[in-house]
Amino acid sequence: MKIAVIYYSFEGNTQYIAEALAAELGADIARLQTPDEPRTKGFGKYLWFGWQHLLGRKPRVSPVQLELSSYDLVIPGGPVWNANYAPPVHQFVRQQLPAGIAVAPFCCAGGGQGETFAQLAQWLPNRRLLDGLTLIGPVIGNAAARDQAFAWGHTLARHLA
Repeated sequence: MKIAVIYYSFEGNTQYIAEALAAELGADIARLQTPDEPRTKGFGKYLWFGWQHLLGRKPRVSPVQLELSSYDLVIPGGPVWNANYAPPVHQFVRQQLPAGIAVAPFCCAGGGQGETFAQLAQWLPNRRLLDGLTLIGPVIGNAAARDQAFAWGHTLARHLA
């Protein structure tokens, strides 16, 4: 089975899980890039992205350099901001994810997944949406979160085999 992990990470939590998951599953990996990303960390990022959200602005996301239609499973991942995926993940899912592919999302959140997976289901009517994974709190260096992601990934792989 051919798997791709596609992720956006602002402070490194999602990157930590995406890289560990890709290595564990032997998956290809790509990071979503946006030239419109704020340079500030901490609370300033929430103000910037909140303002973008209120104005309905969508960030530009560079095309993923993988032929996604050749994959059996795509695992998109990103942080949860304002109870939804961060805007670059929204744009990737809406613009670059081909129909007919199984999708298993994951997110890293400070408090909870909010509407992240429910909204994703609305955007992916022509895809097979598998159970997602939500990791709460800082996960960088957190072996328990990494192991939870591994178990979830192996369950997905067995389910699709």
